[in-house]
Amino acid sequence: GKGDGKGKGYGKGKGKDKDRQGSGADLFYGLIYTAGAKTGNMLIRSWKATQQYGQEVMIASKLNPSGAVVGDKISFEVMQGKEGGRPLAVNVTVRGHLDEIKERAPDPTGSKEDIRKQILYYFSDDNLKHDKFFQGIINSTPGGWISMATILGCPRMEKMGATSQGVKDAIADCTELEVREVPEEG
Repeated sequence: GKGDGKGKGYGKGKGKDKDRQGSGADLFYGLIYTAGAKTGNMLIRSWKATQQYGQEVMIASKLNPSGAVVGDKISFEVMQGKEGGRPLAVNVTVRGHLDEIKERAPDPTGSKEDIRKQILYYFSDDNLKHDKFFQGIINSTPGGWISMATILGCPRMEKMGATSQGVKDAIADCTELEVREVPEEG
């Protein structure tokens, strides 16, 4: 039955949480967007983690108990990798997969109108009810802001060749959305 904790990995294994790797502090959200052809190691697009660690976090192919694959939206903690190596994602939880996104148009061309429609869709009540990726970001950032880097990192936006300025122009007169400029940290 539901709620009995079976089959979800809860309470299994080594003495609950005390042996978990990672700090147990910061939970990051991201998208696995590519895997190395030779190594099978996967890279995670996560603005917050990349900012904090100075490079993209990796899921080593040999350390992937969650069975995450390219296209998965995940939450994860970070453990410092080998000296000079990439930081490693640990305690990965798959939150969703991008194949669930229903294609509504053939290939969007990336016009101002297409970008505007896509942004309004991302932030629509209908999408946010089901989009665990954006929910996780909203819940983990002060004020619930979603960074421009996160939006530009969405596959649809990349496919359209959207730029930061392009997005700003496309939603400039949107009353439904609030845009906030944050000075670059340097």
